[in-house]
Amino acid sequence: MSKRLVMFLATGNEQGWETRKFAHTNALTNILCTHYDCTDSKPPEIGYRPSERNNEGSNGSTHYRDGDWVVTKVDVFTPDITMANIYDEIVVCSCVYSPIAPVWKAFSKELVTV
Repeated sequence: MSKRLVMFLATGNEQGWETRKFAHTNALTNILCTHYDCTDSKPPEIGYRPSERNNEGSNGSTHYRDGDWVVTKVDVFTPDITMANIYDEIVVCSCVYSPIAPVWKAFSKELVTV
């Protein structure tokens, strides 16, 4: 199973650039979100939209939708030395703001048996 870090970055001065800041330093950033993937799936492709989550009440994320950012470029980096590396791959997805009408979907409730 591979370990992949996927970073979604806004290109240029895209929508919301002035409010996207790191909490600990208040410095501006172009990072929209990051995902840790260990599913052996393919990296995101051009046209992919990172999902957004919505919290209703205090039960955590209850709904999701395709986000307003769309991937326009994908760069995949693999380390030269695999021993002791945290990730097998680092994927950087460049995104542009392209809003769509929100269609919120509820997460399915699955029963887990121990």
